Amino acid sequence: MKTRFTAAAGMVLLILMLAVPAFASPPVAGNGFFFPISEPVVTDLRTANGNSFITQTVVYQLVGVTNGIYTQVERVKVEANGQALVQASGVCNPCTIEGRSGIVYFRVIGHKDNIGQVIVIGGMGDLANLRGQGTFDGNTGSYVLNLHFD
Repeated sequence: MKTRFTAAAGMVLLILMLAVPAFASPPVAGNGFFFPISEPVVTDLRTANGNSFITQTVVYQLVGVTNGIYTQVERVKVEANGQALVQASGVCNPCTIEGRSGIVYFRVIGHKDNIGQVIVIGGMGDLANLRGQGTFDGNTGSYVLNLHFD
């Protein structure tokens, strides 16, 4: 019985020693600025119950930890009181982060005060394993991101 236990424990120890742990790269924290480089192109405009619903495409220049041309499709709800909620998805192409080039996909949620959250949902090329999240301030045109490569 003791021999079986020792053999089983030895096998478990061997498996644990041979297992290669998966590590993400060290996080990259950084900030930057964004500014529109073209006028918004409105593709849909509706009103209901005093609210306006706008779908538009805007092209931005990103400068900072993320550098590139960012095209975003925004779905904006403007309430009768003037407050707005933005949900958007976008792509930075071409994009450069930490000396790596490729394409990055984002999701964005903006709140009534023009401040919101950014989520990096993936990428292609040298940015294929990029993940991250952060915040943006549309009043100042600034962003902060915490990124890592899986």
